[in-house]
Amino acid sequence: MISDKNKEQNRYNQSSKNKLSSLSKGQLKTIGAKNFPPYLQSPYIFYKKLLKNHINSNTRVMDLCCGDGIHSINLGYLSNHVIATDIAENSIEIAKLRAKELNINSIQFLKGDAEDIQFPDNSFDVVTCVGSISYVELEKFTAEVLRILKPGGRFIALDSFNHNPVYRFNRYIHYLKGNRTISTLNRMPTEKTLAYLAEQFQSLEKCYFGIFTFIGPLLSKIFTKKTVKKIIDYLDTKMVLFKKNAFKIVFIATK
Repeated sequence: MISDKNKEQNRYNQSSKNKLSSLSKGQLKTIGAKNFPPYLQSPYIFYKKLLKNHINSNTRVMDLCCGDGIHSINLGYLSNHVIATDIAENSIEIAKLRAKELNINSIQFLKGDAEDIQFPDNSFDVVTCVGSISYVELEKFTAEVLRILKPGGRFIALDSFNHNPVYRFNRYIHYLKGNRTISTLNRMPTEKTLAYLAEQFQSLEKCYFGIFTFIGPLLSKIFTKKTVKKIIDYLDTKMVLFKKNAFKIVFIATK
């Protein structure tokens, strides 16, 4: 029986294989927050600011579960020593094409398993991960991140959050359509996930985004994209008591 891990690997390999034949230069050059509508961009903009605050040209960085590299490229602009890995080899091929198109030579893209990282202990100053905690076994993954981080090193991540019933229902629909495995639903980050990470690291700082992101498509029919973003961001600042219902979480954990 094929494991959920292998199912996800095969699914991403197939989707990346399909993309390889039709990717345009414009698509390859679109990175980070620009891949999303404005009302979804705030967590990615904040994540990029964190990277700038903690990474310089000499920082050794490991980007785990890098996919097709849309977030890895930002690391390449900051550091001359970046390793980016993903379990889907076809996604890695797209990441390499993206780096080539953008003339980024500071990232080494490799096939790799985030639960079994083939690098020595204390190898990296910063480890990053975007949108992939639900694809790994948290205990194994965390142990590997801690192992490869240098003392005082930082783990910076951006991911989805799983307390809001609207977002949970949408993810379940994707599961029914075959776009997710059941294990990814069960592993979607929650407050319990953050509490576990806080126990493993010396410190953990977190920020919540998109409590009302689900109304973005509706507001977009009435207001401009820029106005919709301002409304969603404003609601995040005013509805802090409901932060548990956020769409995205960004955190930085220190070893």
